[in-house]
Amino acid sequence: MFAIVPSVRVAGVDGIKGGWVAIVLEEGRFARDHLLRPVDADFAELNDALVVAIAIPIGFGPREAD
Repeated sequence: MFAIVPSVRVAGVDGIKGGWVAIVLEEGRFARDHLLRPVDADFAELNDALVVAIAIPIGFGPREAD
């Protein structure tokens, strides 16, 4: 008997001027990309991702920590 396992989707998100760029992988392979604007987007386009990882620089620029 085989169990049906849904495909695993993950997304990586990074900030850009005025918004976000997201890359979605499905089973470790490129599935799609998104340009999310404005910067306060709700990321609804990524609601099917099991994990959403957001890149946040630490100690970069004028801020001492994030």
